[in-house]
Amino acid sequence: MPDSHNRPTRGYGWVFYDGHCSMCSRWAGRFTNVLLRRRFLTAPLQRGWVQQRLKLDSKDALTEMRVLSADGELLGGAAAVVYLAGRIWWARPLAVIANLPGAMGVLSRSYRFIARRRGCAMKFGATHTVNASDKDPVAQVRELTDGKGADFTFEVFGSADTMKAAYDMAGKKGVVTIVGIAPVGAEAGINAVDIVRNEKTMRGTYYGSTHSSVEMPKLVDMYLAGKLNLDDLVVRHYSLDQINEAYDDMDKGEVGRGVIMYF
Repeated sequence: MPDSHNRPTRGYGWVFYDGHCSMCSRWAGRFTNVLLRRRFLTAPLQRGWVQQRLKLDSKDALTEMRVLSADGELLGGAAAVVYLAGRIWWARPLAVIANLPGAMGVLSRSYRFIARRRGCAMKFGATHTVNASDKDPVAQVRELTDGKGADFTFEVFGSADTMKAAYDMAGKKGVVTIVGIAPVGAEAGINAVDIVRNEKTMRGTYYGSTHSSVEMPKLVDMYLAGKLNLDDLVVRHYSLDQINEAYDDMDKGEVGRGVIMYF
């Protein structure tokens, strides 16, 4: 994990990243020398001295990268990305685009969307996250599993492309479970030879293949006993007359789940 804390800091700025994020750490390591040539040092946000210096708590430290310039200016999130882009010649087009009317708002929303999704996954037990917009997700999963692929994969989005990706992420004798419902007529291209030679299993599940009269009371009991965390999963509440807003949020892929309160 790159950390420049032991280097001379006079006249240097800092780039602080989420050290719990494998993608963030990988990018920090990749760009350490580039940033150093522009007089920026790097360190993970989880370092105690970083949180004290920036006056952050542990929750803040997991949300977005920060840039502290040599003259003491502190920027976070998309603003930090744009600030750095303006100082790296091949990234300057992003800084130019950010100055267009309304562009910074779009960049900020996009940054928060990605950061929230990663944070939500980590909160519910994920040990690693991959970003399909950064690199081929199948290649990233293969890299995380030393080239073997995952033992179990779950597709929950509902598209032919993600179903094929879930299949390709599975290793030998892997089990692929399809949860999401793809559009009518969609077909996923699965390698007919690979599924036999690698002895993979591919199955669908509808509402978890549960017996609701048996399992739902168990889930309720687990929630009441504090063994099932639903409070953090439900992040928005709507009244019945806000049902269209609820559907809009779902279509936009907002993190977590919303509940319509109707009494």
